[in-house]
Amino acid sequence: MARCTLLAMAREVCWRCVAINERNISYCAFWTDVEHNTENAKTKLKIPVLALGGKYSFGKHTLTSMQAPVENVRGGEIDQCGHWVSEEQPEYLLNQLFAFFGEG
Repeated sequence: MARCTLLAMAREVCWRCVAINERNISYCAFWTDVEHNTENAKTKLKIPVLALGGKYSFGKHTLTSMQAPVENVRGGEIDQCGHWVSEEQPEYLLNQLFAFFGEG
């Protein structure tokens, strides 16, 4: 079956889910996002990117996941931190942001 047909079928299933349950509406853009991300991934971002992840959440994966689509990325894992970086490690985050933006 052609890719285009599979995407059309997936979209139809998604819209049916919305008709059943409006809470699923955010998932309707999923296949469009896949198409856009696939196209955008062909060109690396040239802007500097700071990728920080809490140790008990995404951790080092935040940085490693940004290394493929970005030419100039840095960051790392924030110790004693989960998902809510700005709430759990606000001083560390501010220091990292000041250092990052201060270089511009």
